Amino acid sequence: MESTSRKKKKKIRHLIIWLLGIVNGLRVWTVWIKRLILHELSYIVYLSYIN
Repeated sequence: MESTSRKKKKKIRHLIIWLLGIVNGLRVWTVWIKRLILHELSYIVYLSYIN
């Protein structure tokens, strides 16, 4: 009985770590996407200023 509950705890911990990793990854991605969008927008504004 103890061994199975221990395995379950390990699985749950593994899942939590996995989820945290995904959340952190998404956070990084959103930061990158925001940067890219801001860069593109500033570039468009710059081009329109020239024209």
